[in-house]
Amino acid sequence: MDANLCDGKRELFQAQSHMYKHIFYFVSSMALKCAIQLGISDIIHGHTRPITLPELVSALQISPTRASCLQRLMRVLVRSGFFAERKVHENQEDEGYVLTLSSSLLVKDNSTSLSKFAQGMLDPSLVTPWHFLGDWFRGNELTPFETAHGMGFWDYADQSPQFNTIFNNAMTSDSQLARVVIQDCKETFEGLKSLVDVGGSGGIIAGAVSESFPHVQCTVFDLPHVIANVPKNKNLDYVGGDMFQSIPSADVILFKLVLHALKDDDCLKVLKCSREVIPSNGKVIIIDIVMNDNPAADEMLETKLFFDMLMMVVVTGRERSEKEWKKLFLEAGFSGYKIKPILGLRSLIEVLLYMVRAQRRSCWRLKANFSWFSFFFDILGGYRLLQKELFKHLPGVESDGRLQPVRSSKITCRKEQQRNTKMEHSEKKNAEEMLQAQSHIYKHVFNYIDSMTINCAVRLGVPDIILSHNQPMTLHELVTALGIPPLKATCLRRLMRLLVHSGFFAIRKLPGKSQEVGYDLTPSSRLLLKDNVNCLTAFLLAPLQPVLLTPWQYLGEWFKGKETTTFETAYGKNFWEYAEQDPDFSDMFNEAMECKTVFEGMGSLVDVGGGRGIVTRVISDAFPALRCTVFDLPQVVADLPETKNLKYVGGDMFQSVPSADAILLKHVLHNWSDDECVKILKKCREAIQMNEDKGKVLIIDLVIDIDQDEHHVTDTKLYFHMLMMVLVNGQERAAKEWEKLFFQAGFSRYTIKPIFGLRSLIEDNSKYASVAVTVISSNISAATYLASVSLTLSALIGAWLGSSYNDVFQSDIIYGDTRPSTINIKYISLLTCFLLAFYCFVQSAGFLVQANYLISIPDSNLTAEDVESALIKGSDFWSLGLRALFFAVTLLPWFFGPIPMFIMSILMILILHNLDRNPTRSRRSKSSGNGSVKKPLVSESQ
Repeated sequence: MDANLCDGKRELFQAQSHMYKHIFYFVSSMALKCAIQLGISDIIHGHTRPITLPELVSALQISPTRASCLQRLMRVLVRSGFFAERKVHENQEDEGYVLTLSSSLLVKDNSTSLSKFAQGMLDPSLVTPWHFLGDWFRGNELTPFETAHGMGFWDYADQSPQFNTIFNNAMTSDSQLARVVIQDCKETFEGLKSLVDVGGSGGIIAGAVSESFPHVQCTVFDLPHVIANVPKNKNLDYVGGDMFQSIPSADVILFKLVLHALKDDDCLKVLKCSREVIPSNGKVIIIDIVMNDNPAADEMLETKLFFDMLMMVVVTGRERSEKEWKKLFLEAGFSGYKIKPILGLRSLIEVLLYMVRAQRRSCWRLKANFSWFSFFFDILGGYRLLQKELFKHLPGVESDGRLQPVRSSKITCRKEQQRNTKMEHSEKKNAEEMLQAQSHIYKHVFNYIDSMTINCAVRLGVPDIILSHNQPMTLHELVTALGIPPLKATCLRRLMRLLVHSGFFAIRKLPGKSQEVGYDLTPSSRLLLKDNVNCLTAFLLAPLQPVLLTPWQYLGEWFKGKETTTFETAYGKNFWEYAEQDPDFSDMFNEAMECKTVFEGMGSLVDVGGGRGIVTRVISDAFPALRCTVFDLPQVVADLPETKNLKYVGGDMFQSVPSADAILLKHVLHNWSDDECVKILKKCREAIQMNEDKGKVLIIDLVIDIDQDEHHVTDTKLYFHMLMMVLVNGQERAAKEWEKLFFQAGFSRYTIKPIFGLRSLIEDNSKYASVAVTVISSNISAATYLASVSLTLSALIGAWLGSSYNDVFQSDIIYGDTRPSTINIKYISLLTCFLLAFYCFVQSAGFLVQANYLISIPDSNLTAEDVESALIKGSDFWSLGLRALFFAVTLLPWFFGPIPMFIMSILMILILHNLDRNPTRSRRSKSSGNGSVKKPLVSESQ
């Protein structure tokens, strides 16, 4: 049994760690964007040795007060593999930052730089649509981009010159690498007389072909305004037009990263137009990504899935598998194709009008089956340019990367040949490493997509729907249950494909059906179930709100500004001022931060070492009935504003701590040695002495667990452990070390609950968990909710009557008296019922809160009858409020005449009869239940 519990705990910790990692994936993307905005890679590149933190602060010209913040940014980027730490000098301990292969591709003067691509893809205009993904699934817009901006992507680019420039710069960020494609695929372009680059914009590929093959007449075909005023040359021309209408004739039609932005029907139109304008020996060349039919064999699958989701959100396109391209080519009238993988994510596909026998080459796959690959942006490169960049400074190599000619004997030639062979292997290895660095950048640029797709799944309610299905759920069943348009079924499949890859869902065979499969939950997605006691839904939704994500776009600007926080840079006000002016946001944040099973039922709480009371303020807002006190040094809490249930007290925690039901220590004890921690805990125990059995100490701190923590989590905790040792003589502790402290301080038991991030909540108390408390808490929530519903309906009905009186109440659908006085009488009657329901539910919640308090934190004079009385009163008010609400629902059809009201009355009679049958037995059962169940609870607690 213990082994099973241990396994269950380990699985829960792993699922939580997995969840936290994916929730905060967006931090990786935004930290990378900030580094590019600040030009950190360029500064380090221009430094002759590893650059220290002070040197980097000086070079960036930011305030020295931001040095610690810059260190935190660099720590994230070092952990992400974009920078490395090296000793400045061999004989010194000082360390500085150096470039890695990935960050070398972010140097702006590098011909292979991807900095503009990263900045363009993380522009707010492209990130914002992801917040609307859930709404889009249930809406009618073509793309989430249209849902967010009110227009399609291309229309938006036309109307926003600034965004259009950013996007075009992103698309041309690998313009030099495009030439490598031509050099590596010369046989593809040999023997041609003419080529048309469809959607070629500035003519990067066409220009490379015209330079490498001067005899080929190249044409760039794009929209007229795109190619307007573009200079022509001898064998490169520009023609404006619409590829859906007609395409200029040529031996070869080239589509470079074009078709993946189109839906299948549009792809067919374009391919058919291409087929009509090429000769019998002509062909269509497509440069795009390939979605491997065997995902396990594709190391770059996650990045490709990110691009596929990007196509769905921004435009109507998609990344396609070979089978999907086979269908397109066949329907377009082509007979075959050849695929040549070119470096990175891309592939080059030759689509042939008539299949001819070809000699099989090792670098080609020649198939009668059709295949196709898709990719969004022109961003990857090849060996030759990388070789030139990496080796042009080697001896015997020209500035353009070619080996210098050498006159030599046969022996010398043989040695030279061996040397060249070794160099080729070395060049190939380094080029492959560079390509891995490119893929590494793409992954981190689009890591935010992972966070946003999880956010979408939660908002759609996918985990709860799958749970309620009681078995794996097919795509069709999921589409039906979600109530989304059937046309978006393929889009839902693409969303689920990424979430399956991320480990949030699994694909399993349906019971009794060997061929059919469906989606099932994993330990991670079970943490998103609303009824799960460990549910992380509220915490997931809060940091992914647009309000909290937007400040990340201002991170680079904030480093060079004077605002206290990035939030203030974005909104012109600090977090708490914003929360006060936006109740909805404040409620969501409080829901994410609160821990109801810990704080509910308390009468008072003292936050020891609480500083300005940030955490205590959140708790006091979430629990208005809780009396909160922030206890810190007098100079820390001086002149801080108090609220109705929040006050500040100065003092020394080593001398005494104010009395309360609960003492909170958040990130306090890790600053002190063991002896000092025991002193503090003893003072806390004295403060809760009046309620020793029920009082408790709450500690929010790190708990080192090497056996169960993920490797990177342990590394971070151990880093903090060393930091505490060096700075304040403190330490981070393991569970056994915490246990030793607690028992030395006189506490009898403790529990550890991992919460968001690296932290855990440690609770020292002897309070017994009670099913009754949980049930009452649920009733309190229900009563509060119904009170809100009653009040809201009152306002909505009034607004409806005021706006629609002339149209509705004078129409033919109203039977009976329609005079204004009659309508007003009906409205007043209905309003009275709703207000009565509101009052009753509020009273019910109040008495239930009282009962919950009496059970959880009773005083010495408490009896079972006190709890019973509060429960009965709360139950009676609940019953009365429910009937008032039902009666209001019955009166609502009265507006439309007596007949609808009569029908609704019959229905309500049946409902109320079902609720009220055998009232004597129910009341007697309730009374005896309260007397027999609650009394042992109370006496046991006392």
